[in-house]
Amino acid sequence: MMGASILRRKIFRGRQALELIAEAVRKRNYREATDYVGKLCALTVGTAFPKLLAKSELPNGAEAQNFDAQFGIETSQPMRVAEMELEASANTVQASYYQPSSPALFRRIMAELNLDWPRFTFVDVGSGKGLVLLLASELPFERVLGVEFAENLHRPAVENISKFNSPTQRCRDIQSVCADATAFEFPAAPTVFYLFNPFGEEILTGFLANVQRSLKKHSREIFFVYVEPLFSSTLEQRGFVTKIAEFQDRPCNSYKIYKTA
Repeated sequence: MMGASILRRKIFRGRQALELIAEAVRKRNYREATDYVGKLCALTVGTAFPKLLAKSELPNGAEAQNFDAQFGIETSQPMRVAEMELEASANTVQASYYQPSSPALFRRIMAELNLDWPRFTFVDVGSGKGLVLLLASELPFERVLGVEFAENLHRPAVENISKFNSPTQRCRDIQSVCADATAFEFPAAPTVFYLFNPFGEEILTGFLANVQRSLKKHSREIFFVYVEPLFSSTLEQRGFVTKIAEFQDRPCNSYKIYKTA
């Protein structure tokens, strides 16, 4: 099962990159095609052996490093699943290696959502070292919450939250919890869930079942922002969401947005 999940993730990313390369060649934009080939190579090496590349060469690495330098935090160092402190469970083999989200992409998505922010709680599922939590705090959410399964990603997130001091911060209620997203009891408020391909299909199914149980207890408006949406069909097949936006770009920067039906 683990092998199939990893293989599907590699095929998904490779297909995205090859489509972009082919389109650039079709337009005779060979410089752009060469750039995409380089990024595909970096993505391939970075996924398997993230420490062989400089952090800035990894997907979103340069952006995350700039954000880290600005606020005196550390979110840009990648981490393989084998390095994570995980409780032994069936979910462990479905985890994804850690890499930071793109700050620019995140801000773009939030601008596209354009919600009545104070009504909503923001939840990053697989929140890693907390980069997205800090970005979300730039909006006036009622609360910003991260759910992370790996202890040695959760601890840096707590430290980063305590260090973060930005004049643009508009939400001060930020928290990272170390918990299993398939069992965690989510807040009853209207929610924006953010997922940067945090796990495989089986855990995603369990997470969605948990959200549906929560909805039965507390009916409310929910949005899902799914970046690198490898298993989007799993979400769509459950029948309780409607896709409201989609953006196709290079690997790690594509996304789909869903809303509860």
